Amino acid sequence: MSTRRFSLIGPGRAGQSLGVALVSCGWTSGPVFGRRNDPTRALNDVDLCVLAVPDDAIAAVASSIEPNDDTVLMHLSGATPLSALGDHRAASLHPLVSLAEPIRGAEALRSAWFAVAGDPMADRVAEELSGQRFRIADEDRALYHATAVVASNHLVVLLAQVERLAMEVGVPMEAFLPLIRGAIDNVDHLGAHAALTGPAARGDSDTIDQHRAAIAERIPDDLDLYNELVRHAQHLAGTEAAD
Repeated sequence: MSTRRFSLIGPGRAGQSLGVALVSCGWTSGPVFGRRNDPTRALNDVDLCVLAVPDDAIAAVASSIEPNDDTVLMHLSGATPLSALGDHRAASLHPLVSLAEPIRGAEALRSAWFAVAGDPMADRVAEELSGQRFRIADEDRALYHATAVVASNHLVVLLAQVERLAMEVGVPMEAFLPLIRGAIDNVDHLGAHAALTGPAARGDSDTIDQHRAAIAERIPDDLDLYNELVRHAQHLAGTEAAD
């Protein structure tokens, strides 16, 4: 049996992305199991079985697989504990990148950050992908995954508001992208508190009121989100009393 052979259960975006990335690192791809395939023997003749099914299916699928002490069963979930894999030789590898489609996803996995748990095979995979890694205990998984959702999904929701406001005044979204990237770079170098600029940071309530009036008139559905973000920006800056 090859020492670098894997099988895949769940050939969706995440599973295919990791599969392409593993092959690029010298692994050999073994059987792939989709919804209509029986995964009972998915651990046979491989060193690693990647379990890339939805979170609510992980435990059920894992329980249907015949155990094999020579093979690691590794899920890709950020929120699901290792205990969901039952008595298998269990590991978890959660990449902190967005995997929209397999080719770009495989590229994103190279040099990514990974949350790992369980068998050292997860560490090995992260190393072979030239990634950085940290270990997450089961009791911290829900809060860790909530953090990842805020960093990715909630950021997209915020950028959708930028897109709507920009469209209303006839400015292309692309014009704001350098500003967005600059803000992220500043957080990276300075931390969130020092990186915050703008009217909330300097206690400029007059400008904030102008913003509110314009949004209420032109795009009233966006006012609640703007107000909530202003409140949190003022709290971060310590300027709540200025508004």
